[in-house]
Amino acid sequence: GVYMTWVRGSAGGPILGMGNTLAGVLILLFSIWAVRTARQKQFQQHQRWALRLFLVCNVTWFFRVGMFLWILLTGGAGVDFETFTGPFVTFWAYGQFIIPLLLAELYFQGLKNIKPSTQYVISGVLLGVTLLMLIGILVVTVGAWIPRVVG
Repeated sequence: GVYMTWVRGSAGGPILGMGNTLAGVLILLFSIWAVRTARQKQFQQHQRWALRLFLVCNVTWFFRVGMFLWILLTGGAGVDFETFTGPFVTFWAYGQFIIPLLLAELYFQGLKNIKPSTQYVISGVLLGVTLLMLIGILVVTVGAWIPRVVG
């Protein structure tokens, strides 16, 4: 992805390119930390680094699902569809991996917290985000993936 972004060129300009490049760097770092903690037999830490790695490996999927959800909710406010730039694209260039990583940290905090009320709040937030993701998946499936498969 980094090669395609900077050598071959891609949509979204340099800001989206920087976000994708940073995601690529995080993939390398998180994979090193996941392997290192596994070798040190720190399996709880390994599990956390492996989940973070999984999330940053899927940033293009998060980008697409989040973009289609945004278009559904706002009509595409903050997106210039000709240049694929704009305030929302700038935000989502980094939000595509920062938000999933923050949600993972919230989940990890929920595992540590023994207070039921805190666990309910965290579970509610994660349920809400899951429902938003479901809507985004449905929108991108109907709006982009099915039309390409069916023709």
